[in-house]
Amino acid sequence: MDRLWHTELSDRVLNIIRRREECDMEELMQACSRYTWNQLSVEIDRLNRTGELTLIYKKGGDYAVRLPRVERLNHSQGPMDGGR
Repeated sequence: MDRLWHTELSDRVLNIIRRREECDMEELMQACSRYTWNQLSVEIDRLNRTGELTLIYKKGGDYAVRLPRVERLNHSQGPMDGGR
């Protein structure tokens, strides 16, 4: 992950997603309400392309985001066991 390109918005998005298994786009928009829909969607697209999050299509045309599978596994194991 290239932290050089992280902004306040990207850090906020990733922190929100790390606290949940999955986050609907509407929930994410509410949690990042000081940003426009365009700013948020561009940042989610960038994070998806760099592999830092995964964009998921849901029934009814809705989208959600989550951490990539590998990071979800490491995050759920926590720091106590060294991520094994």
